[in-house]
Amino acid sequence: MGSEEAAANLPSSDDLSGNAVRCRGAAMAADVASASNDVSPSSKDMMPECPVCGDIYSDEENTPRMLPCGHTICQICVTKLPIQFSPSSGGRFIKCPECRSRVLWRGMQSLPKNYALIRLLGSEAHHHSEAVRCGEATGRRAKIVSVLGLLEILRACALALTMRCWTHLSFPRMLRRVKWLVQLTSVLCGSFVGLMIFLPLCFVYVMIGWWTAWLSCLVFWWLAVGVVGYSVGIAFVFLCVCWIELLSGRVFGIRFT
Repeated sequence: MGSEEAAANLPSSDDLSGNAVRCRGAAMAADVASASNDVSPSSKDMMPECPVCGDIYSDEENTPRMLPCGHTICQICVTKLPIQFSPSSGGRFIKCPECRSRVLWRGMQSLPKNYALIRLLGSEAHHHSEAVRCGEATGRRAKIVSVLGLLEILRACALALTMRCWTHLSFPRMLRRVKWLVQLTSVLCGSFVGLMIFLPLCFVYVMIGWWTAWLSCLVFWWLAVGVVGYSVGIAFVFLCVCWIELLSGRVFGIRFT
């Protein structure tokens, strides 16, 4: 009855497959969280820029200046344009770098600022700062989700491995192995001396198997629940060792009396 109850308490194959599925699901969740961490919203590429130098317009140095032909370039590029002189065109002039049309040069103040672009720059800078803050918050949330996903992977995998270890090193399975060794001993030796030689070996085999099971479960519990589980596992192993020592002393006392 004891072996049947122990066998009934063992985890089934459905439980093991369910834990494996949860482990894979946690891994996929961690991959999705790490992938979402790599995506950060940015509007920097959408900012208007000068067609000549390629720099983004600003309200200080790279102020957008509108030419009479309708094109807009930054103030720095306007100062770099060569100033030419022609009596027929009315004096000094510069050429638009976009359409090559002549523009009379009467100083920088004669070219008005493109205030529409300046207002657009202000709104884009505001949206960009908001996007950066949102991206940082999203990155922090993604990192937290990634860490939680890794912890879920460790917990699910440790639980699955512990159940599988308990299935392979359970007490009914140990009893069947000991019974097989006793039958093999009786067949090979067929004497009381052979049984006295092999029975201690069977006892050592069972004890090594149980010690391996408890140590592996202790490692898996430590990975699953951390320091608290480690302390609980140590207390549990200590109680098991005390119980085994008491049981071993009683058995040896009966054996040698």
